[in-house]
Amino acid sequence: MICFLSHVRYYNSTIIRMTGVESDIVILWLAPIVLSSAFIGSLITCLFLITKVGRRTLALGSLAGMLVFFYLYAPFLPHVWK
Repeated sequence: MICFLSHVRYYNSTIIRMTGVESDIVILWLAPIVLSSAFIGSLITCLFLITKVGRRTLALGSLAGMLVFFYLYAPFLPHVWK
């Protein structure tokens, strides 16, 4: 998780800019929101879900969730498939 947060922090403004946001002011306001949500999600996962659900169940559930959402999101990325 630490590596993930490091990458999110480093590429945050680039990722936001790739979504279509052009204003630097808006990016500066959105960046802390994205970082804090990633940190809170990691904290909740580390403190509560791992002990209650288990690592294997979380890993398989997150893999299934990623596959579903990537499948749903793929039609909206026509520039990637060209």
